[in-house]
Amino acid sequence: MSTTIDEVLKLMLMEKQSWRSYNDSNGFLLGTVYHPKTSRLRNNLGFGQE
Repeated sequence: MSTTIDEVLKLMLMEKQSWRSYNDSNGFLLGTVYHPKTSRLRNNLGFGQE
C-alpha cells in the first residue's frame, strides 16, 4: 500500500468510525501526528511540515 500520511489524515477526518481500527494498527504513527506534545518527534519524522 502506498498510502501517504495526508491520505490517512483525510480518511480519519471523513471516517471517524475507523479511528479505533487505525489507532490499533498504527497507534504510534497516529500518536505522533495527532498529539501536539510530540511535535518535536513529529518534526523529526518529517510530518511537521505544514
